[in-house]
Amino acid sequence: MTLPVSPMPNAPTALVGCVEGELHTVGGRMVADFLIAQGWRVWYLNGFLPTEHLIEAVHQHLPDAIVMCISTV
Repeated sequence: MTLPVSPMPNAPTALVGCVEGELHTVGGRMVADFLIAQGWRVWYLNGFLPTEHLIEAVHQHLPDAIVMCISTV
């Protein structure tokens, strides 16, 4: 598999991150990388994302998909 140099302008978009308080970020990064490999445009927000910043990012980017990672204790 090869990664696209740049996604097409009309490519689907995804916002990927972890919920507030979540420190396990590897899964989210993997999902973001797989989406990128499939030609998606991805905004990766990393871990421990405050809820208000998530809401801001959703309103700003209007993604086709939102992927939030959370682990279970």
